[in-house]
Amino acid sequence: MFLGLGAPFTVACLPPLVSSPRPWVWAYSRVLICIGFTGCTLPFFIPLLIFWLKPEVKAYYGKE
Repeated sequence: MFLGLGAPFTVACLPPLVSSPRPWVWAYSRVLICIGFTGCTLPFFIPLLIFWLKPEVKAYYGKE
């Protein structure tokens, strides 16, 4: 079961790692963070989302 779920999510997480900082990468990564809210991993993903919404991170990705 873990292999069946882990493999697609691993493939989904690869594009932000190999692409340059662009606005779509920021939005794509935000969607991946929000998908993480579905499990019992809230203590890990809430701080990550708070960090991701900071103006400095948005500016790095050219979002603002």
